[in-house]
Amino acid sequence: MSRKIIFLFALAIAILILACNGTPTDNDPEEGKLVVLSEPEGAFVFLDGTSTSQTTPAEFDLDPKAYMVKVAKIGWIATPESIRVNLLADETDTAFFELTPASDTAFIAVSANFDFVPIYINSVPTGELTPAMIPVPSGNFEVSVAGWVFDGNYSQTVSLTAGETTAVEFELEFGNRVLIEEFTHVNCPNCPEAAEAVHQVVDNFGGSVVAVEWHPQQSGGTDPFHQANPAIHDGRVSYYGFAGIPRVFVAGKQVPDPRSVSAITAYVNNYMSPDNDAQKVKIWGVAQNGGDLKIGIFAEGISVEGAFNIAVVEKSRHYATAPGTNGMKDFYNVPMEFYSYPSAGTLALSSGVPQYIELSGMNIPTGGNPSDYSYIIWFQRDDDDTYLPEEEILCSPGILEF
Repeated sequence: MSRKIIFLFALAIAILILACNGTPTDNDPEEGKLVVLSEPEGAFVFLDGTSTSQTTPAEFDLDPKAYMVKVAKIGWIATPESIRVNLLADETDTAFFELTPASDTAFIAVSANFDFVPIYINSVPTGELTPAMIPVPSGNFEVSVAGWVFDGNYSQTVSLTAGETTAVEFELEFGNRVLIEEFTHVNCPNCPEAAEAVHQVVDNFGGSVVAVEWHPQQSGGTDPFHQANPAIHDGRVSYYGFAGIPRVFVAGKQVPDPRSVSAITAYVNNYMSPDNDAQKVKIWGVAQNGGDLKIGIFAEGISVEGAFNIAVVEKSRHYATAPGTNGMKDFYNVPMEFYSYPSAGTLALSSGVPQYIELSGMNIPTGGNPSDYSYIIWFQRDDDDTYLPEEEILCSPGILEF
């Protein structure tokens, strides 16, 4: 009898261990893959009525359950109108839509003095970039183009009848933009003050300044952002060659007091000057499915060689409980991936001649939602085949959104 009891006890323990450490239970489901396709491509994808910010063809790794899938493309009708997908764990399901032009289709030919600028119809993104021919039903439409590096409101209202084509042209002007790099850590005693100073400056300049928040290693505790990507955060510190944080750099130049709003503001004002080299290279564009980037770059009054730095940043993250010892709970534009283009050699820019570059493989973290990320891009001049901190980092930086 005692042997039987011991055997049953051991069996129960084994089952318990398997339940805890074996294959996932219903409380820990594996994901399934949803593929959404359309013909033609380029339709925006909606899941359960919410935009994913992605266009067809698109893939999603999702929890297993039922999803209502829809697509939308201005001037086109989707068949079927929607598809209900019962996604299973470890399986791939596909939703396919046939797009046909609306029966009363008209066309808007949208162009600008620069290509690769996103086009909107009635404030809704079309997924198209200048120049483009956009089918629409007959009616009245507000056509606009926009990009973070351009100043001004660019929109025109047009009225079209079936079969008509109307041309809309825009003359875009650049604004002055500046990049701030902030180096902080969740266990650094003075870092919350530096972070707050940077955020205050960004707010004060009303969208003309963008900050990238690096989290390098330091003694005394771990940092979740550094743990996720130690090479890129420590690599940026190695590039600048400093020890100790917090540190703040404006257009590549170190601010003496990183906790001072006035000190950071003074550096930003200096680099906002149209005569400063930091305003003579302009960058714009858009991010698309799978980490594909379409980038426009324009040198204004300067011919130069160099390369892009491309930081894939998580726009914001909030912790209910501070992950470190200094109380910081909110974090903004933290790099999750970091790329350079070209990876070898330099890109030559001629004054007054725009270049248009298409890159692929600049991916967001696996499983990430594109709406949570953006691409911050800046150009660094290379005068002697060696990138050094004292060489000018040329801004205006660009922000590419999905």
